[in-house]
Amino acid sequence: MFNKFIAVLALATLGAPALAQEAGTTTCSTIITSLPYTITAPGYYCLRNDAVIQSHYGVHIASSDVVLNCRGRSIQAETLSAGSDGIAGMPGLENVTVQNCVVRNFDRGITAGYEGRNTQVLNNRVENVLSNGIAVWGHDARVVNNRVSNILPDTAYQVVGISLFPFSPEVSATGQEAINNTIAGLTADYMLVGLMISGSTNPRLVNNHVLDLRRRTDTNAIGIWFTGWAQGASTTGGQLINNALMMREPGVSGLSGQPALCKGNTSVGITVSGFESCLVHADNTTIQ
Repeated sequence: MFNKFIAVLALATLGAPALAQEAGTTTCSTIITSLPYTITAPGYYCLRNDAVIQSHYGVHIASSDVVLNCRGRSIQAETLSAGSDGIAGMPGLENVTVQNCVVRNFDRGITAGYEGRNTQVLNNRVENVLSNGIAVWGHDARVVNNRVSNILPDTAYQVVGISLFPFSPEVSATGQEAINNTIAGLTADYMLVGLMISGSTNPRLVNNHVLDLRRRTDTNAIGIWFTGWAQGASTTGGQLINNALMMREPGVSGLSGQPALCKGNTSVGITVSGFESCLVHADNTTIQ
């Protein structure tokens, strides 16, 4: 089974995101030269250099109609501490895009979209955070071509690689997608989830890879989890297409929840893939 894991992992690596550098085709309205930085007006913002900071946050976005393009540069906290955010959007914003950023050493990597619409998180890399890699809320949110890896908390944190959250805890989100993301090497001793869909109506998950979740003690570990909120936001429908769950450690659950469709997905090293719980399931593969 281990050899099969390596073979499939090699294929997944070929599809892992590579950060874009200078595109040469976009004009930056503002060059961010030092961090921390708060964006307070619409525009196209670019990061000039890699930055190591002593603050609890790197970039706060407090305006709608913003593109933040790090152009492959990194935002890194000097000290890893609870409650810190690499890139965070304020509530109620629309048309916010975060792309081509490397975020390291925060509690939460990229968080945006609460009570908002059209948040796009594209082609980023999040490494060595404490609890949440990427958490995106709201209607029409898209998380595409990102990589979240090496979440290794040393205390009892709940760890989630990528989350699609509702508009608010009371209102389910619509139009959400997670496409071509890689989540790898997460560890926790409390609760561990690779990809969480929580409070979303008809979400689409296509060509994502969840690799090598590592439990401590009796950690409850789940590859992909469809769930809801006690306040009223629920997850209904959903399409799970051409995703891969690959684990070397026993005891990790595959899919938890009941999407409307599971098609063309692959599970490696997981006793129960969970794909059979989908209302319609076809062409899924389980390798133990």
